[in-house]
Amino acid sequence: MTSLLQQLGIYGWKENDENLILSSLLTGDPLLMIGSHGSAKTHIAYKTAQALRKRFIAYDASKALFEDVLGFPNVESLKNGKVEYVPSAVTVWDKEFILIDEINRALPELQAKWLEIIRSRKIMGFPTEVKWVWAAMNPSSDSRYNGTQTMDAALVGRFSIFLYPPEALDMEEEDRIRVVE
Repeated sequence: MTSLLQQLGIYGWKENDENLILSSLLTGDPLLMIGSHGSAKTHIAYKTAQALRKRFIAYDASKALFEDVLGFPNVESLKNGKVEYVPSAVTVWDKEFILIDEINRALPELQAKWLEIIRSRKIMGFPTEVKWVWAAMNPSSDSRYNGTQTMDAALVGRFSIFLYPPEALDMEEEDRIRVVE
């Protein structure tokens, strides 16, 4: 029997990994994937959103400015004493599924700005259409990953589900072959 992940083109992940993903999708609980580069963390978020036909964006937290996520204030509405932001293709307002990639490479002050989105799907108290928030990071304990930051305990505490994707060398040979095909 082909697993749901295999149907999405994700090979080598275990049944428990799939169960954690399904749990996040069913409950809306935030999911944090911790794994080495090349373990399909970003790919699985994209393929899942695509299969569900949800508006998706992946933010690279090491590069994204918060203005990219939020947008810039609408000057005209500010003149009338109302705070509104100008949406763009990369702002979060109309997205349903987001991936915060490289979350532990974001500067600490920018990590703090993700708290509200992860917890309540809001920005500065304004609601968004976001239903699912996933994040991905490389293990900060691994010396191969320079530039990682220690994540604030409050930020880590926003995630309900932790998933550890397999490295290619930990997969069965048949799955490794499928990955490279």
